[in-house]
Amino acid sequence: MIKKYSISLVAASVIASASLSVHANEGYDVVDLGTLPDAVSSNPQRMNEDGLAVVQNSNLWNQNIRFDLLDPELFHFIDPENPTDSDYRIVRSYLNNYNGSGASPALQKLGTVVSHVYDTDYRELTGFDQIDPETGEYTDSVNVRALDINIHGSIVGQATKPYERRMTTDREGEQVEYFIRDSFPQGFIKINEEITYLQSDADVFNGGVSSATSVNYNPELELTQVVGYASVAHSSGLENRITTCTTLPDDYEEGDAHASKEELTVCVWRSWLQREVATTLAGSNRQPIFIEQAYIWEFDNSGAMVNARTLGSLEEVEDGDSHELRSSALDINDAGIAVGRSGFNYEAPNGATVAINTAVVFRDDQIIDILKVADNPDDLSVYGTGSNAATAISNSNMVVGYSNRRIGFSTRERLFFYDLNDPQAEAVFPLGFYANSSWRPRAINNHNMVVGRTDTTAQSSGLRPTVGFLYDINTDEITDLNTLLPCGSEYRIVDALDINDDGEILAMGTTVTEIDIDGEAVEQNALRALRLQPSSAEPCGVDERVERQGAALHPLLAGVMALIAVLLITRRRLLRRK
Repeated sequence: MIKKYSISLVAASVIASASLSVHANEGYDVVDLGTLPDAVSSNPQRMNEDGLAVVQNSNLWNQNIRFDLLDPELFHFIDPENPTDSDYRIVRSYLNNYNGSGASPALQKLGTVVSHVYDTDYRELTGFDQIDPETGEYTDSVNVRALDINIHGSIVGQATKPYERRMTTDREGEQVEYFIRDSFPQGFIKINEEITYLQSDADVFNGGVSSATSVNYNPELELTQVVGYASVAHSSGLENRITTCTTLPDDYEEGDAHASKEELTVCVWRSWLQREVATTLAGSNRQPIFIEQAYIWEFDNSGAMVNARTLGSLEEVEDGDSHELRSSALDINDAGIAVGRSGFNYEAPNGATVAINTAVVFRDDQIIDILKVADNPDDLSVYGTGSNAATAISNSNMVVGYSNRRIGFSTRERLFFYDLNDPQAEAVFPLGFYANSSWRPRAINNHNMVVGRTDTTAQSSGLRPTVGFLYDINTDEITDLNTLLPCGSEYRIVDALDINDDGEILAMGTTVTEIDIDGEAVEQNALRALRLQPSSAEPCGVDERVERQGAALHPLLAGVMALIAVLLITRRRLLRRK
């Protein structure tokens, strides 16, 4: 049985349009896009029309850990010359615990994400790391998050520079060797083998933070256009941090510990780590230390940057503004029209100023508020104060996104679509699997086929299990992708990230894999990047195997549980072996 639902909220003009896509009754063959040799899990991001996909890898093995730098009293049970696989996992978790030990700049820093490109095999994205002069090996301290790839194979994303071990001072003013890097995560584009880092032209601390989220090729302009966000000013929190890092208090006495005794780069790094890394690992929203705006960077056919500018936001902000509004671009089509989110200030009835995000289109130097939230901000009973966004736009100018809407006593992410070609268009909110389901679209192709993540049960509390969905705007039908897989598939689809015009879908699935730990094969739940290719084979429909596997955990919950388990095991072993 195929799970397919029909809804009745589509405009007549949309229903009348012809669909050239693969019909949902057809099944899919599953292609595992693999992992790099030293990674366990892979997470898909985007693919181009040729099916070339960019994939992120996590749960990394065989990194160049400096066992010789560990505290010998704390890790007395480890032979630094001959560590076991279990020793490696303990130390890796210890160094990556950014809510605890990993927050110390005195400890070695390890990357947690690397990326590869997949067609018929994988190719790692290299060129971001450097050789550590002390070890003669790569530092393995960079994160490379590939986020999109265009038809010419140009890749964009966000990457970090390597950490270097340098002599500096600690908070006591004593000489100490710290692991330092002189920049924050930055957007990048890789054209052929040439990497260009992307920033704004604003004068901000260490170049600020940026990310490149989407890339096209605009045939009319003969330009490669990249969109994302970049820092344009300091937040008030960053200004206060810089003051703290550079000014001794009036009651300071010689010998007192104070942040200003620390190198400025390290002192500000601590604040960035707490607000932008530790908070997200703890399940909270990222709290940027910069004011960020949607940005566009343009490159000619030789790969040279010819233009870079902000796409702006619904309200302009100044350096240190107490109500710091941000915007970001999440996708761009081949005509150069971008979509994303932007904030605006709302004066609540109680007098408080609330920053609200709304879904927007960036077109011809104008910003279109799709949901018209800024025109009617008092209706918080409908929109709440969550992060509304337009997530994708097709070359036919159909936009999809989500809005946090109040349904009863709950707030749910509700999918919408919006026809930019219609001057009188309103955002349309289809039903989904049921009345208060939460569903977030990730991508749309030029045949109005949408993919993304949704829940399928109406349980009232907790993180609901999710599945990847395929939604046809033309026929108003939604399908659970798991029902389109062949019988006996070892994967459960929990999200769908992209779809091209051939109907190929880039999806994320859960599976069980084996890894070797000290010579013993150990089963481990893993996330895998998959390409679902249309097939004439009969789909299996509802597969009871999926329910028996117990793999229906929300992927975020599964990741958090795995991290907690590793940290608990690490702590117990440290205490037991002291």
